[in-house]
Parts: sequence; C-alpha cells; structure tokens
Amino acid sequence: MGEATQSSLSGAQETHDVQSRFIADNMRRIFLQIYRVVGNVDDAQDLTQETFIKALQRQDQLKDLEKAAHWLSRIASNTAIDFLRRHGRVSFSDIDDLADPIATAPSNSPEQIRMLAVHLKSGCHQQVLTNRREECQILADQIPVLKRWIQARTREGVAFAVMGDFNRRFSAERAYARDSSGRLISVWPELTQRGPPYVELLNTTAGQPYIGCSGMDRFHAYIDHIVLGGPLITRMIPDSFERTTYADDDARKFTLSDHCPLAVRVTSEEVNDVER
Repeated sequence: MGEATQSSLSGAQETHDVQSRFIADNMRRIFLQIYRVVGNVDDAQDLTQETFIKALQRQDQLKDLEKAAHWLSRIASNTAIDFLRRHGRVSFSDIDDLADPIATAPSNSPEQIRMLAVHLKSGCHQQVLTNRREECQILADQIPVLKRWIQARTREGVAFAVMGDFNRRFSAERAYARDSSGRLISVWPELTQRGPPYVELLNTTAGQPYIGCSGMDRFHAYIDHIVLGGPLITRMIPDSFERTTYADDDARKFTLSDHCPLAVRVTSEEVNDVER
C-alpha cells in the first residue's frame, strides 16, 4: 500500500510539474495574443486564465508540449473572439487601435508599412458564409472588421499587408461577395469588390502552384495568405513567392503544424512588371 501511495504521489507531482512548466512557457505569449484581440489588460488577464483552465481540463493534450502549444493558441483565439461576440465589442476601433506600429517612419516614407497579422476562424475553408455551421457564422462576423481595417489603410494611402491564417481557400470561392438577399457569402470578393472606398489588393498566393508543408500535407490549396495593399502592391519583387517546408521525417517525428511559412520580398521602389 505504501509503495502504491508513493507511486501515486510521484505521478501527481509529475503531472503538476508538467502543468506548471506548460503554463510558465506559454503564459506571456498567450496573454499578448489575447491582448491584441481584446485591447484591455484586465480582460486579457481574465481570458488568459480562462484559456489555461480550458486547456488543463484536457490532460491528454499535454503529452506533446509542442503540439499542445499550437492547440493552446487556438483555444486562446476562440476564447478572445467569443468574449468580443458576447460583449458586442467586435468593432473597427478594437482591431485598428491594435494595429498601430510601435515605431513609425514619416507618412510619406516608402519604408513605412502597416501590417496586420490574422488568424481567422477555421472550419469554413470554402463553404458559403451563410452555411449553418457555427464556424462559417463566426468567420462571417470577422470579415467586416477586417474589411474596415483595410479600407482605413486605403484611405490613408499607406502601404500595408495582411498576413496569416485566413483559414480560407480564396481560389475556391464564388466570384461574387453577396447573395441575392445581400448576405455575405465570399471573403475575397467582399474585400475587393465592395466599397466605398473600393480596395485594390494583391493576393500573393493567387496563381501559385500549391506547395505542401511536407509529404504528409492533406491540403490542396492555400489557406494561409500574404495580401498586399496600397503602394506595396507595386513593390513586390516578381517570382519572390516562396514557402518553407518540412522534411517528412521531421513532420512525422515531431507532429509539426499543418501550417508553414510563406514569404514574398518587396522593395522600397515601384516594380513595373508586377502582376496583379
């Protein structure tokens, strides 16, 4: 009995140590991730705690800490977005204020680029946004916020880029933004076809052959994108699009993410032969 009790205590201590290390390694990152969404320190602290409570209820997910960190980020994003939806705070000011650069060059400087990193709702990769799935409804709520940020940058006349996990196959979307009842159904047409102001954007993945993150990649079209706007459209260096991939053995051994980096190169001067 004594040995069993000691073994049980040892196991409990090991679990506690794993949880403590997991929290310590991810606390600041998750807080900053949530703060960028909600824009309030007190709310971000509460939601960070809520995120870890949700995560620690699933002990089985903590066996692989690298995979758990990615899974934790998704919990944090969903928790923050759900909070904004509950409190009716998904607004233009929330996302625009967070996107201000830490340091700015003069407004007429070609070196000034406004950037917005996004991680939109997953689970609605190509369905129309009027689909009854909750994922599509959440994504439909996110698009007007993103659109207002893009329109604001267009009015300012600045170079800007939106990049990240759009969780959307732009190549598979309908060609029009709204249905006959005026309901939002497609993301890319909504961002580019409806104004004022009407926005010109460059989707750098358009026309690019799909490159899987590894031989285990189950996708066939990009859902991560780099979107350029304003003067930056004419500054992309032709044929500079690239994707960093994983070795199959590494992807299998470390259960790597199904996302991998995209990159394009831009210059401070206009490139005349850029294709839009």
